[in-house]
Parts: sequence; structure tokens; C-alpha cells
Amino acid sequence: MAFENCAIISGYTKDCRNSIGGIKTVYITELQNKSSITSASGAISAFTLTSGKKFWTFELEQATATASEVVKPNAPNGSYYVEQTLNFKVPKRSALFSYQIKNLAQNDLMVIVLDMNGTYWLLGENNGLKMQDSTNSFGTAMADMNGYDLQFLAMENDNAKTVASNLIATLTSPA
Repeated sequence: MAFENCAIISGYTKDCRNSIGGIKTVYITELQNKSSITSASGAISAFTLTSGKKFWTFELEQATATASEVVKPNAPNGSYYVEQTLNFKVPKRSALFSYQIKNLAQNDLMVIVLDMNGTYWLLGENNGLKMQDSTNSFGTAMADMNGYDLQFLAMENDNAKTVASNLIATLTSPA
């Protein structure tokens, strides 16, 4: 039996050991704001949003965010999907951000993650990220976190794609 649509197209060659973990910034918009995406081989080269929409920038403190993907194949069912998770902290509680959390929880989201290697990745491209149980904490001791620990989950057809860095300025300005 031939598997023409899922042929292995390349191998992997070890690279320099200069990759670092962590996330610098996340950019968030509603999934419904997506107008069109052009991609090939896991890289997005063109991306437009509906008129007047944009990705909102969430600047993060160092070492307070993580994103991951878990490939979820099911051989007996002949199925496959990718579970994408995003967790990040926002220090310092505020009335405005508490209201914003409600908006994040009520929408399916697309998120662009800027990793510490300078690469942009799109999460929730087709089905959107959904907020999971998240915590608003006051802390106990004076040095404790007083803020938000936000959790998001997506179930997507494919792994996250890279987003060309030259698209970010346009995507973070109203279309």
C-alpha cells in the first residue's frame, strides 16, 4: 500500500548547540480575525487579518512562559493531531487585566509566540487555543507572585508553523 500523501521528505542533520529555551513575547488575537495564511513546508510567508483587527502584544518577564506541542497519533483509529499548550504569567493584578482575562476565556485564540531564539511560531492556527483553568493569585509572602498564571490548549492538525519576522509589524497594527 502506498502512502503518497505522507512520504518522508527529509532527514535531520545535527546543528550547532546554540538553541535556548524560553519565550520573550506572545501576540494574541481572536481566531475569527484570520483572513488568509499562505504557508509551505511549515513556514508562513503571508498572513492577513480581517479589516481593523490585529494581534495584541503581551510582553513577558523572563522565564515566566512556556509553549509545547505533543504529537498524538492513534494507530488503531488512523488519526493524528497535535496538542499545543501555552502557559504564561502576568505579574501585578489589576482590574483592567482581570477584565481582559474574561475576554481571553470567551474566545478561540491564535497566538504568535516569539521564542528566545528569535523565531515566531503560530499556535491555534485552525482550531484556536482555548483558555484552561487559570489562576489569579495574591501570594502569601511579600516576594510571592501577585498576578495571573494563564493556561491555554489547542488541538491542531499540524505542528506550529514559523511566521516570517517581516510580517509581525503588519500583524500588530490594525489591518
